[in-house]
Amino acid sequence: MNVAQNTSRVLDQNGRPIRANDARVPRNRRESQRSKYREFFIKAELEEMAAMRTQHVLEEIAIEDVPKNAKPIKTRFVYDIKTDHQGYVIRFKARLVALGNCQRPRTDFGDTFSPVARMASFRLMVGLAGALNLTLYGGDIHTAYLNAKLGIRQYVQSIEGFPCEVDGHIYVVGKALDWLRQSRREWNTELNRWLLERGYQRSLTEPCLYYRVEGEEIMLVLVYVDDILVATKDEEQKKKMLFEDLDKEYGLKDQGLLAWYLGVEVEQTADHIFISQSKYAREILAKFGYAEAHSVGNPMEVNARLVPLGDGEESDTSFPYREAVGMLMYLATSTRPDLAFALGQLSRFVAKPSSKHVGALKRVLRYLAGTVNYGIKYDRQSGESDTVVLEGYCDSDWANDPETRRSTTGFMFTLAGDAVS
Repeated sequence: MNVAQNTSRVLDQNGRPIRANDARVPRNRRESQRSKYREFFIKAELEEMAAMRTQHVLEEIAIEDVPKNAKPIKTRFVYDIKTDHQGYVIRFKARLVALGNCQRPRTDFGDTFSPVARMASFRLMVGLAGALNLTLYGGDIHTAYLNAKLGIRQYVQSIEGFPCEVDGHIYVVGKALDWLRQSRREWNTELNRWLLERGYQRSLTEPCLYYRVEGEEIMLVLVYVDDILVATKDEEQKKKMLFEDLDKEYGLKDQGLLAWYLGVEVEQTADHIFISQSKYAREILAKFGYAEAHSVGNPMEVNARLVPLGDGEESDTSFPYREAVGMLMYLATSTRPDLAFALGQLSRFVAKPSSKHVGALKRVLRYLAGTVNYGIKYDRQSGESDTVVLEGYCDSDWANDPETRRSTTGFMFTLAGDAVS
């Protein structure tokens, strides 16, 4: 099976691919104009405004035509750099966003909640792909929010770098512009409607997971805002059943075989699927000065007893304890369950860590230094199987907390023998 990611890297003036570490993300439009990659950010701005015109997002009107109770808000450009799983730039991004913090509740917007796929749902989809011998593909919907209509009209002032054609005019927003409070909900409603109309069924427990069954063929679809993940038998089925229609309707970039998802690296072979975060793990180690640290065999000492500091004791501020725990937590909750218990213990003391807590956290970093390539492996089923077994395991340490005598419970669910939660 070919596991190469189907993405095109951005090349600099010398024809060489650009590494993300060399391209600093501008904080505002002034910085983008001073960037050594200025022309790429300008091109991204022009593409964004062209998409606005094509999709009829903004309509220029005289300020006298604005209702008296309306309050036009400001906009700004937000920049980003999208990379592949090896850290090379594949796209410079510029998003025109509205300052939604200036919107008024119940006047400019109503409901705002919108679901996003949980990491456990992603692991479940990978587990199903392995158990059912499916292949994972990725796609990205360009300017996704602009495909959804706003239920309540919003007005924005003239845009920096792209003024109105007539002085004194402003824009009325017809589509879900980024950073409007209701935009994410409007887009999720629109995509959900589109998928249901085409025969996909929505999971009752995970609103971002869809499936479609035709005869003996099944297709799974996982949605994370504008990222579309598909599990199916082959690429031709993926195109005919979903991607071609999505591209016609919303404009979708086909990323080919899935190799990267929210910082998680995905390796697909003929006999397994392996997910890991080695790149992110190395970034953590480099940030806290443990890239060359001597490793240890486990993340926590067997008989370690961690207790809170007393009222008169001073916390250890020599190490960025809270930041390190937070960054490591994303590893533990995504692809590194071996870190979960230790970090669950250490996270109890982020408000006031002692030198003992800091030492225990540094041990986790040393353990990580020797296990950066660890992850979760999902074996593909050999031959036909009528059943895919979901099993759960749970245990408690029974009043093991030295201070409160509370119990700590751990659990794990496996699909076809591989961990999904």
